[in-house]
Amino acid sequence: MKVTVELTPEQTEHIKKVAERLQVTPDELITAGVADFLGLPDVEFQRVSEYVLRKNRELYQRLA
Repeated sequence: MKVTVELTPEQTEHIKKVAERLQVTPDELITAGVADFLGLPDVEFQRVSEYVLRKNRELYQRLA
């Protein structure tokens, strides 16, 4: 399903910056956020979250 959402320029810029930092597309970030919010095990969300965890494993270990 395709959904259109009206975002403010500030929201759009924030999404772009977060997506860039996480090295995902804005679409992937929004999809992951919706999947997380709904609590559904979305395959794309799982892929992105595994990538983020793998990419930042060393940082997470230092923080523990």
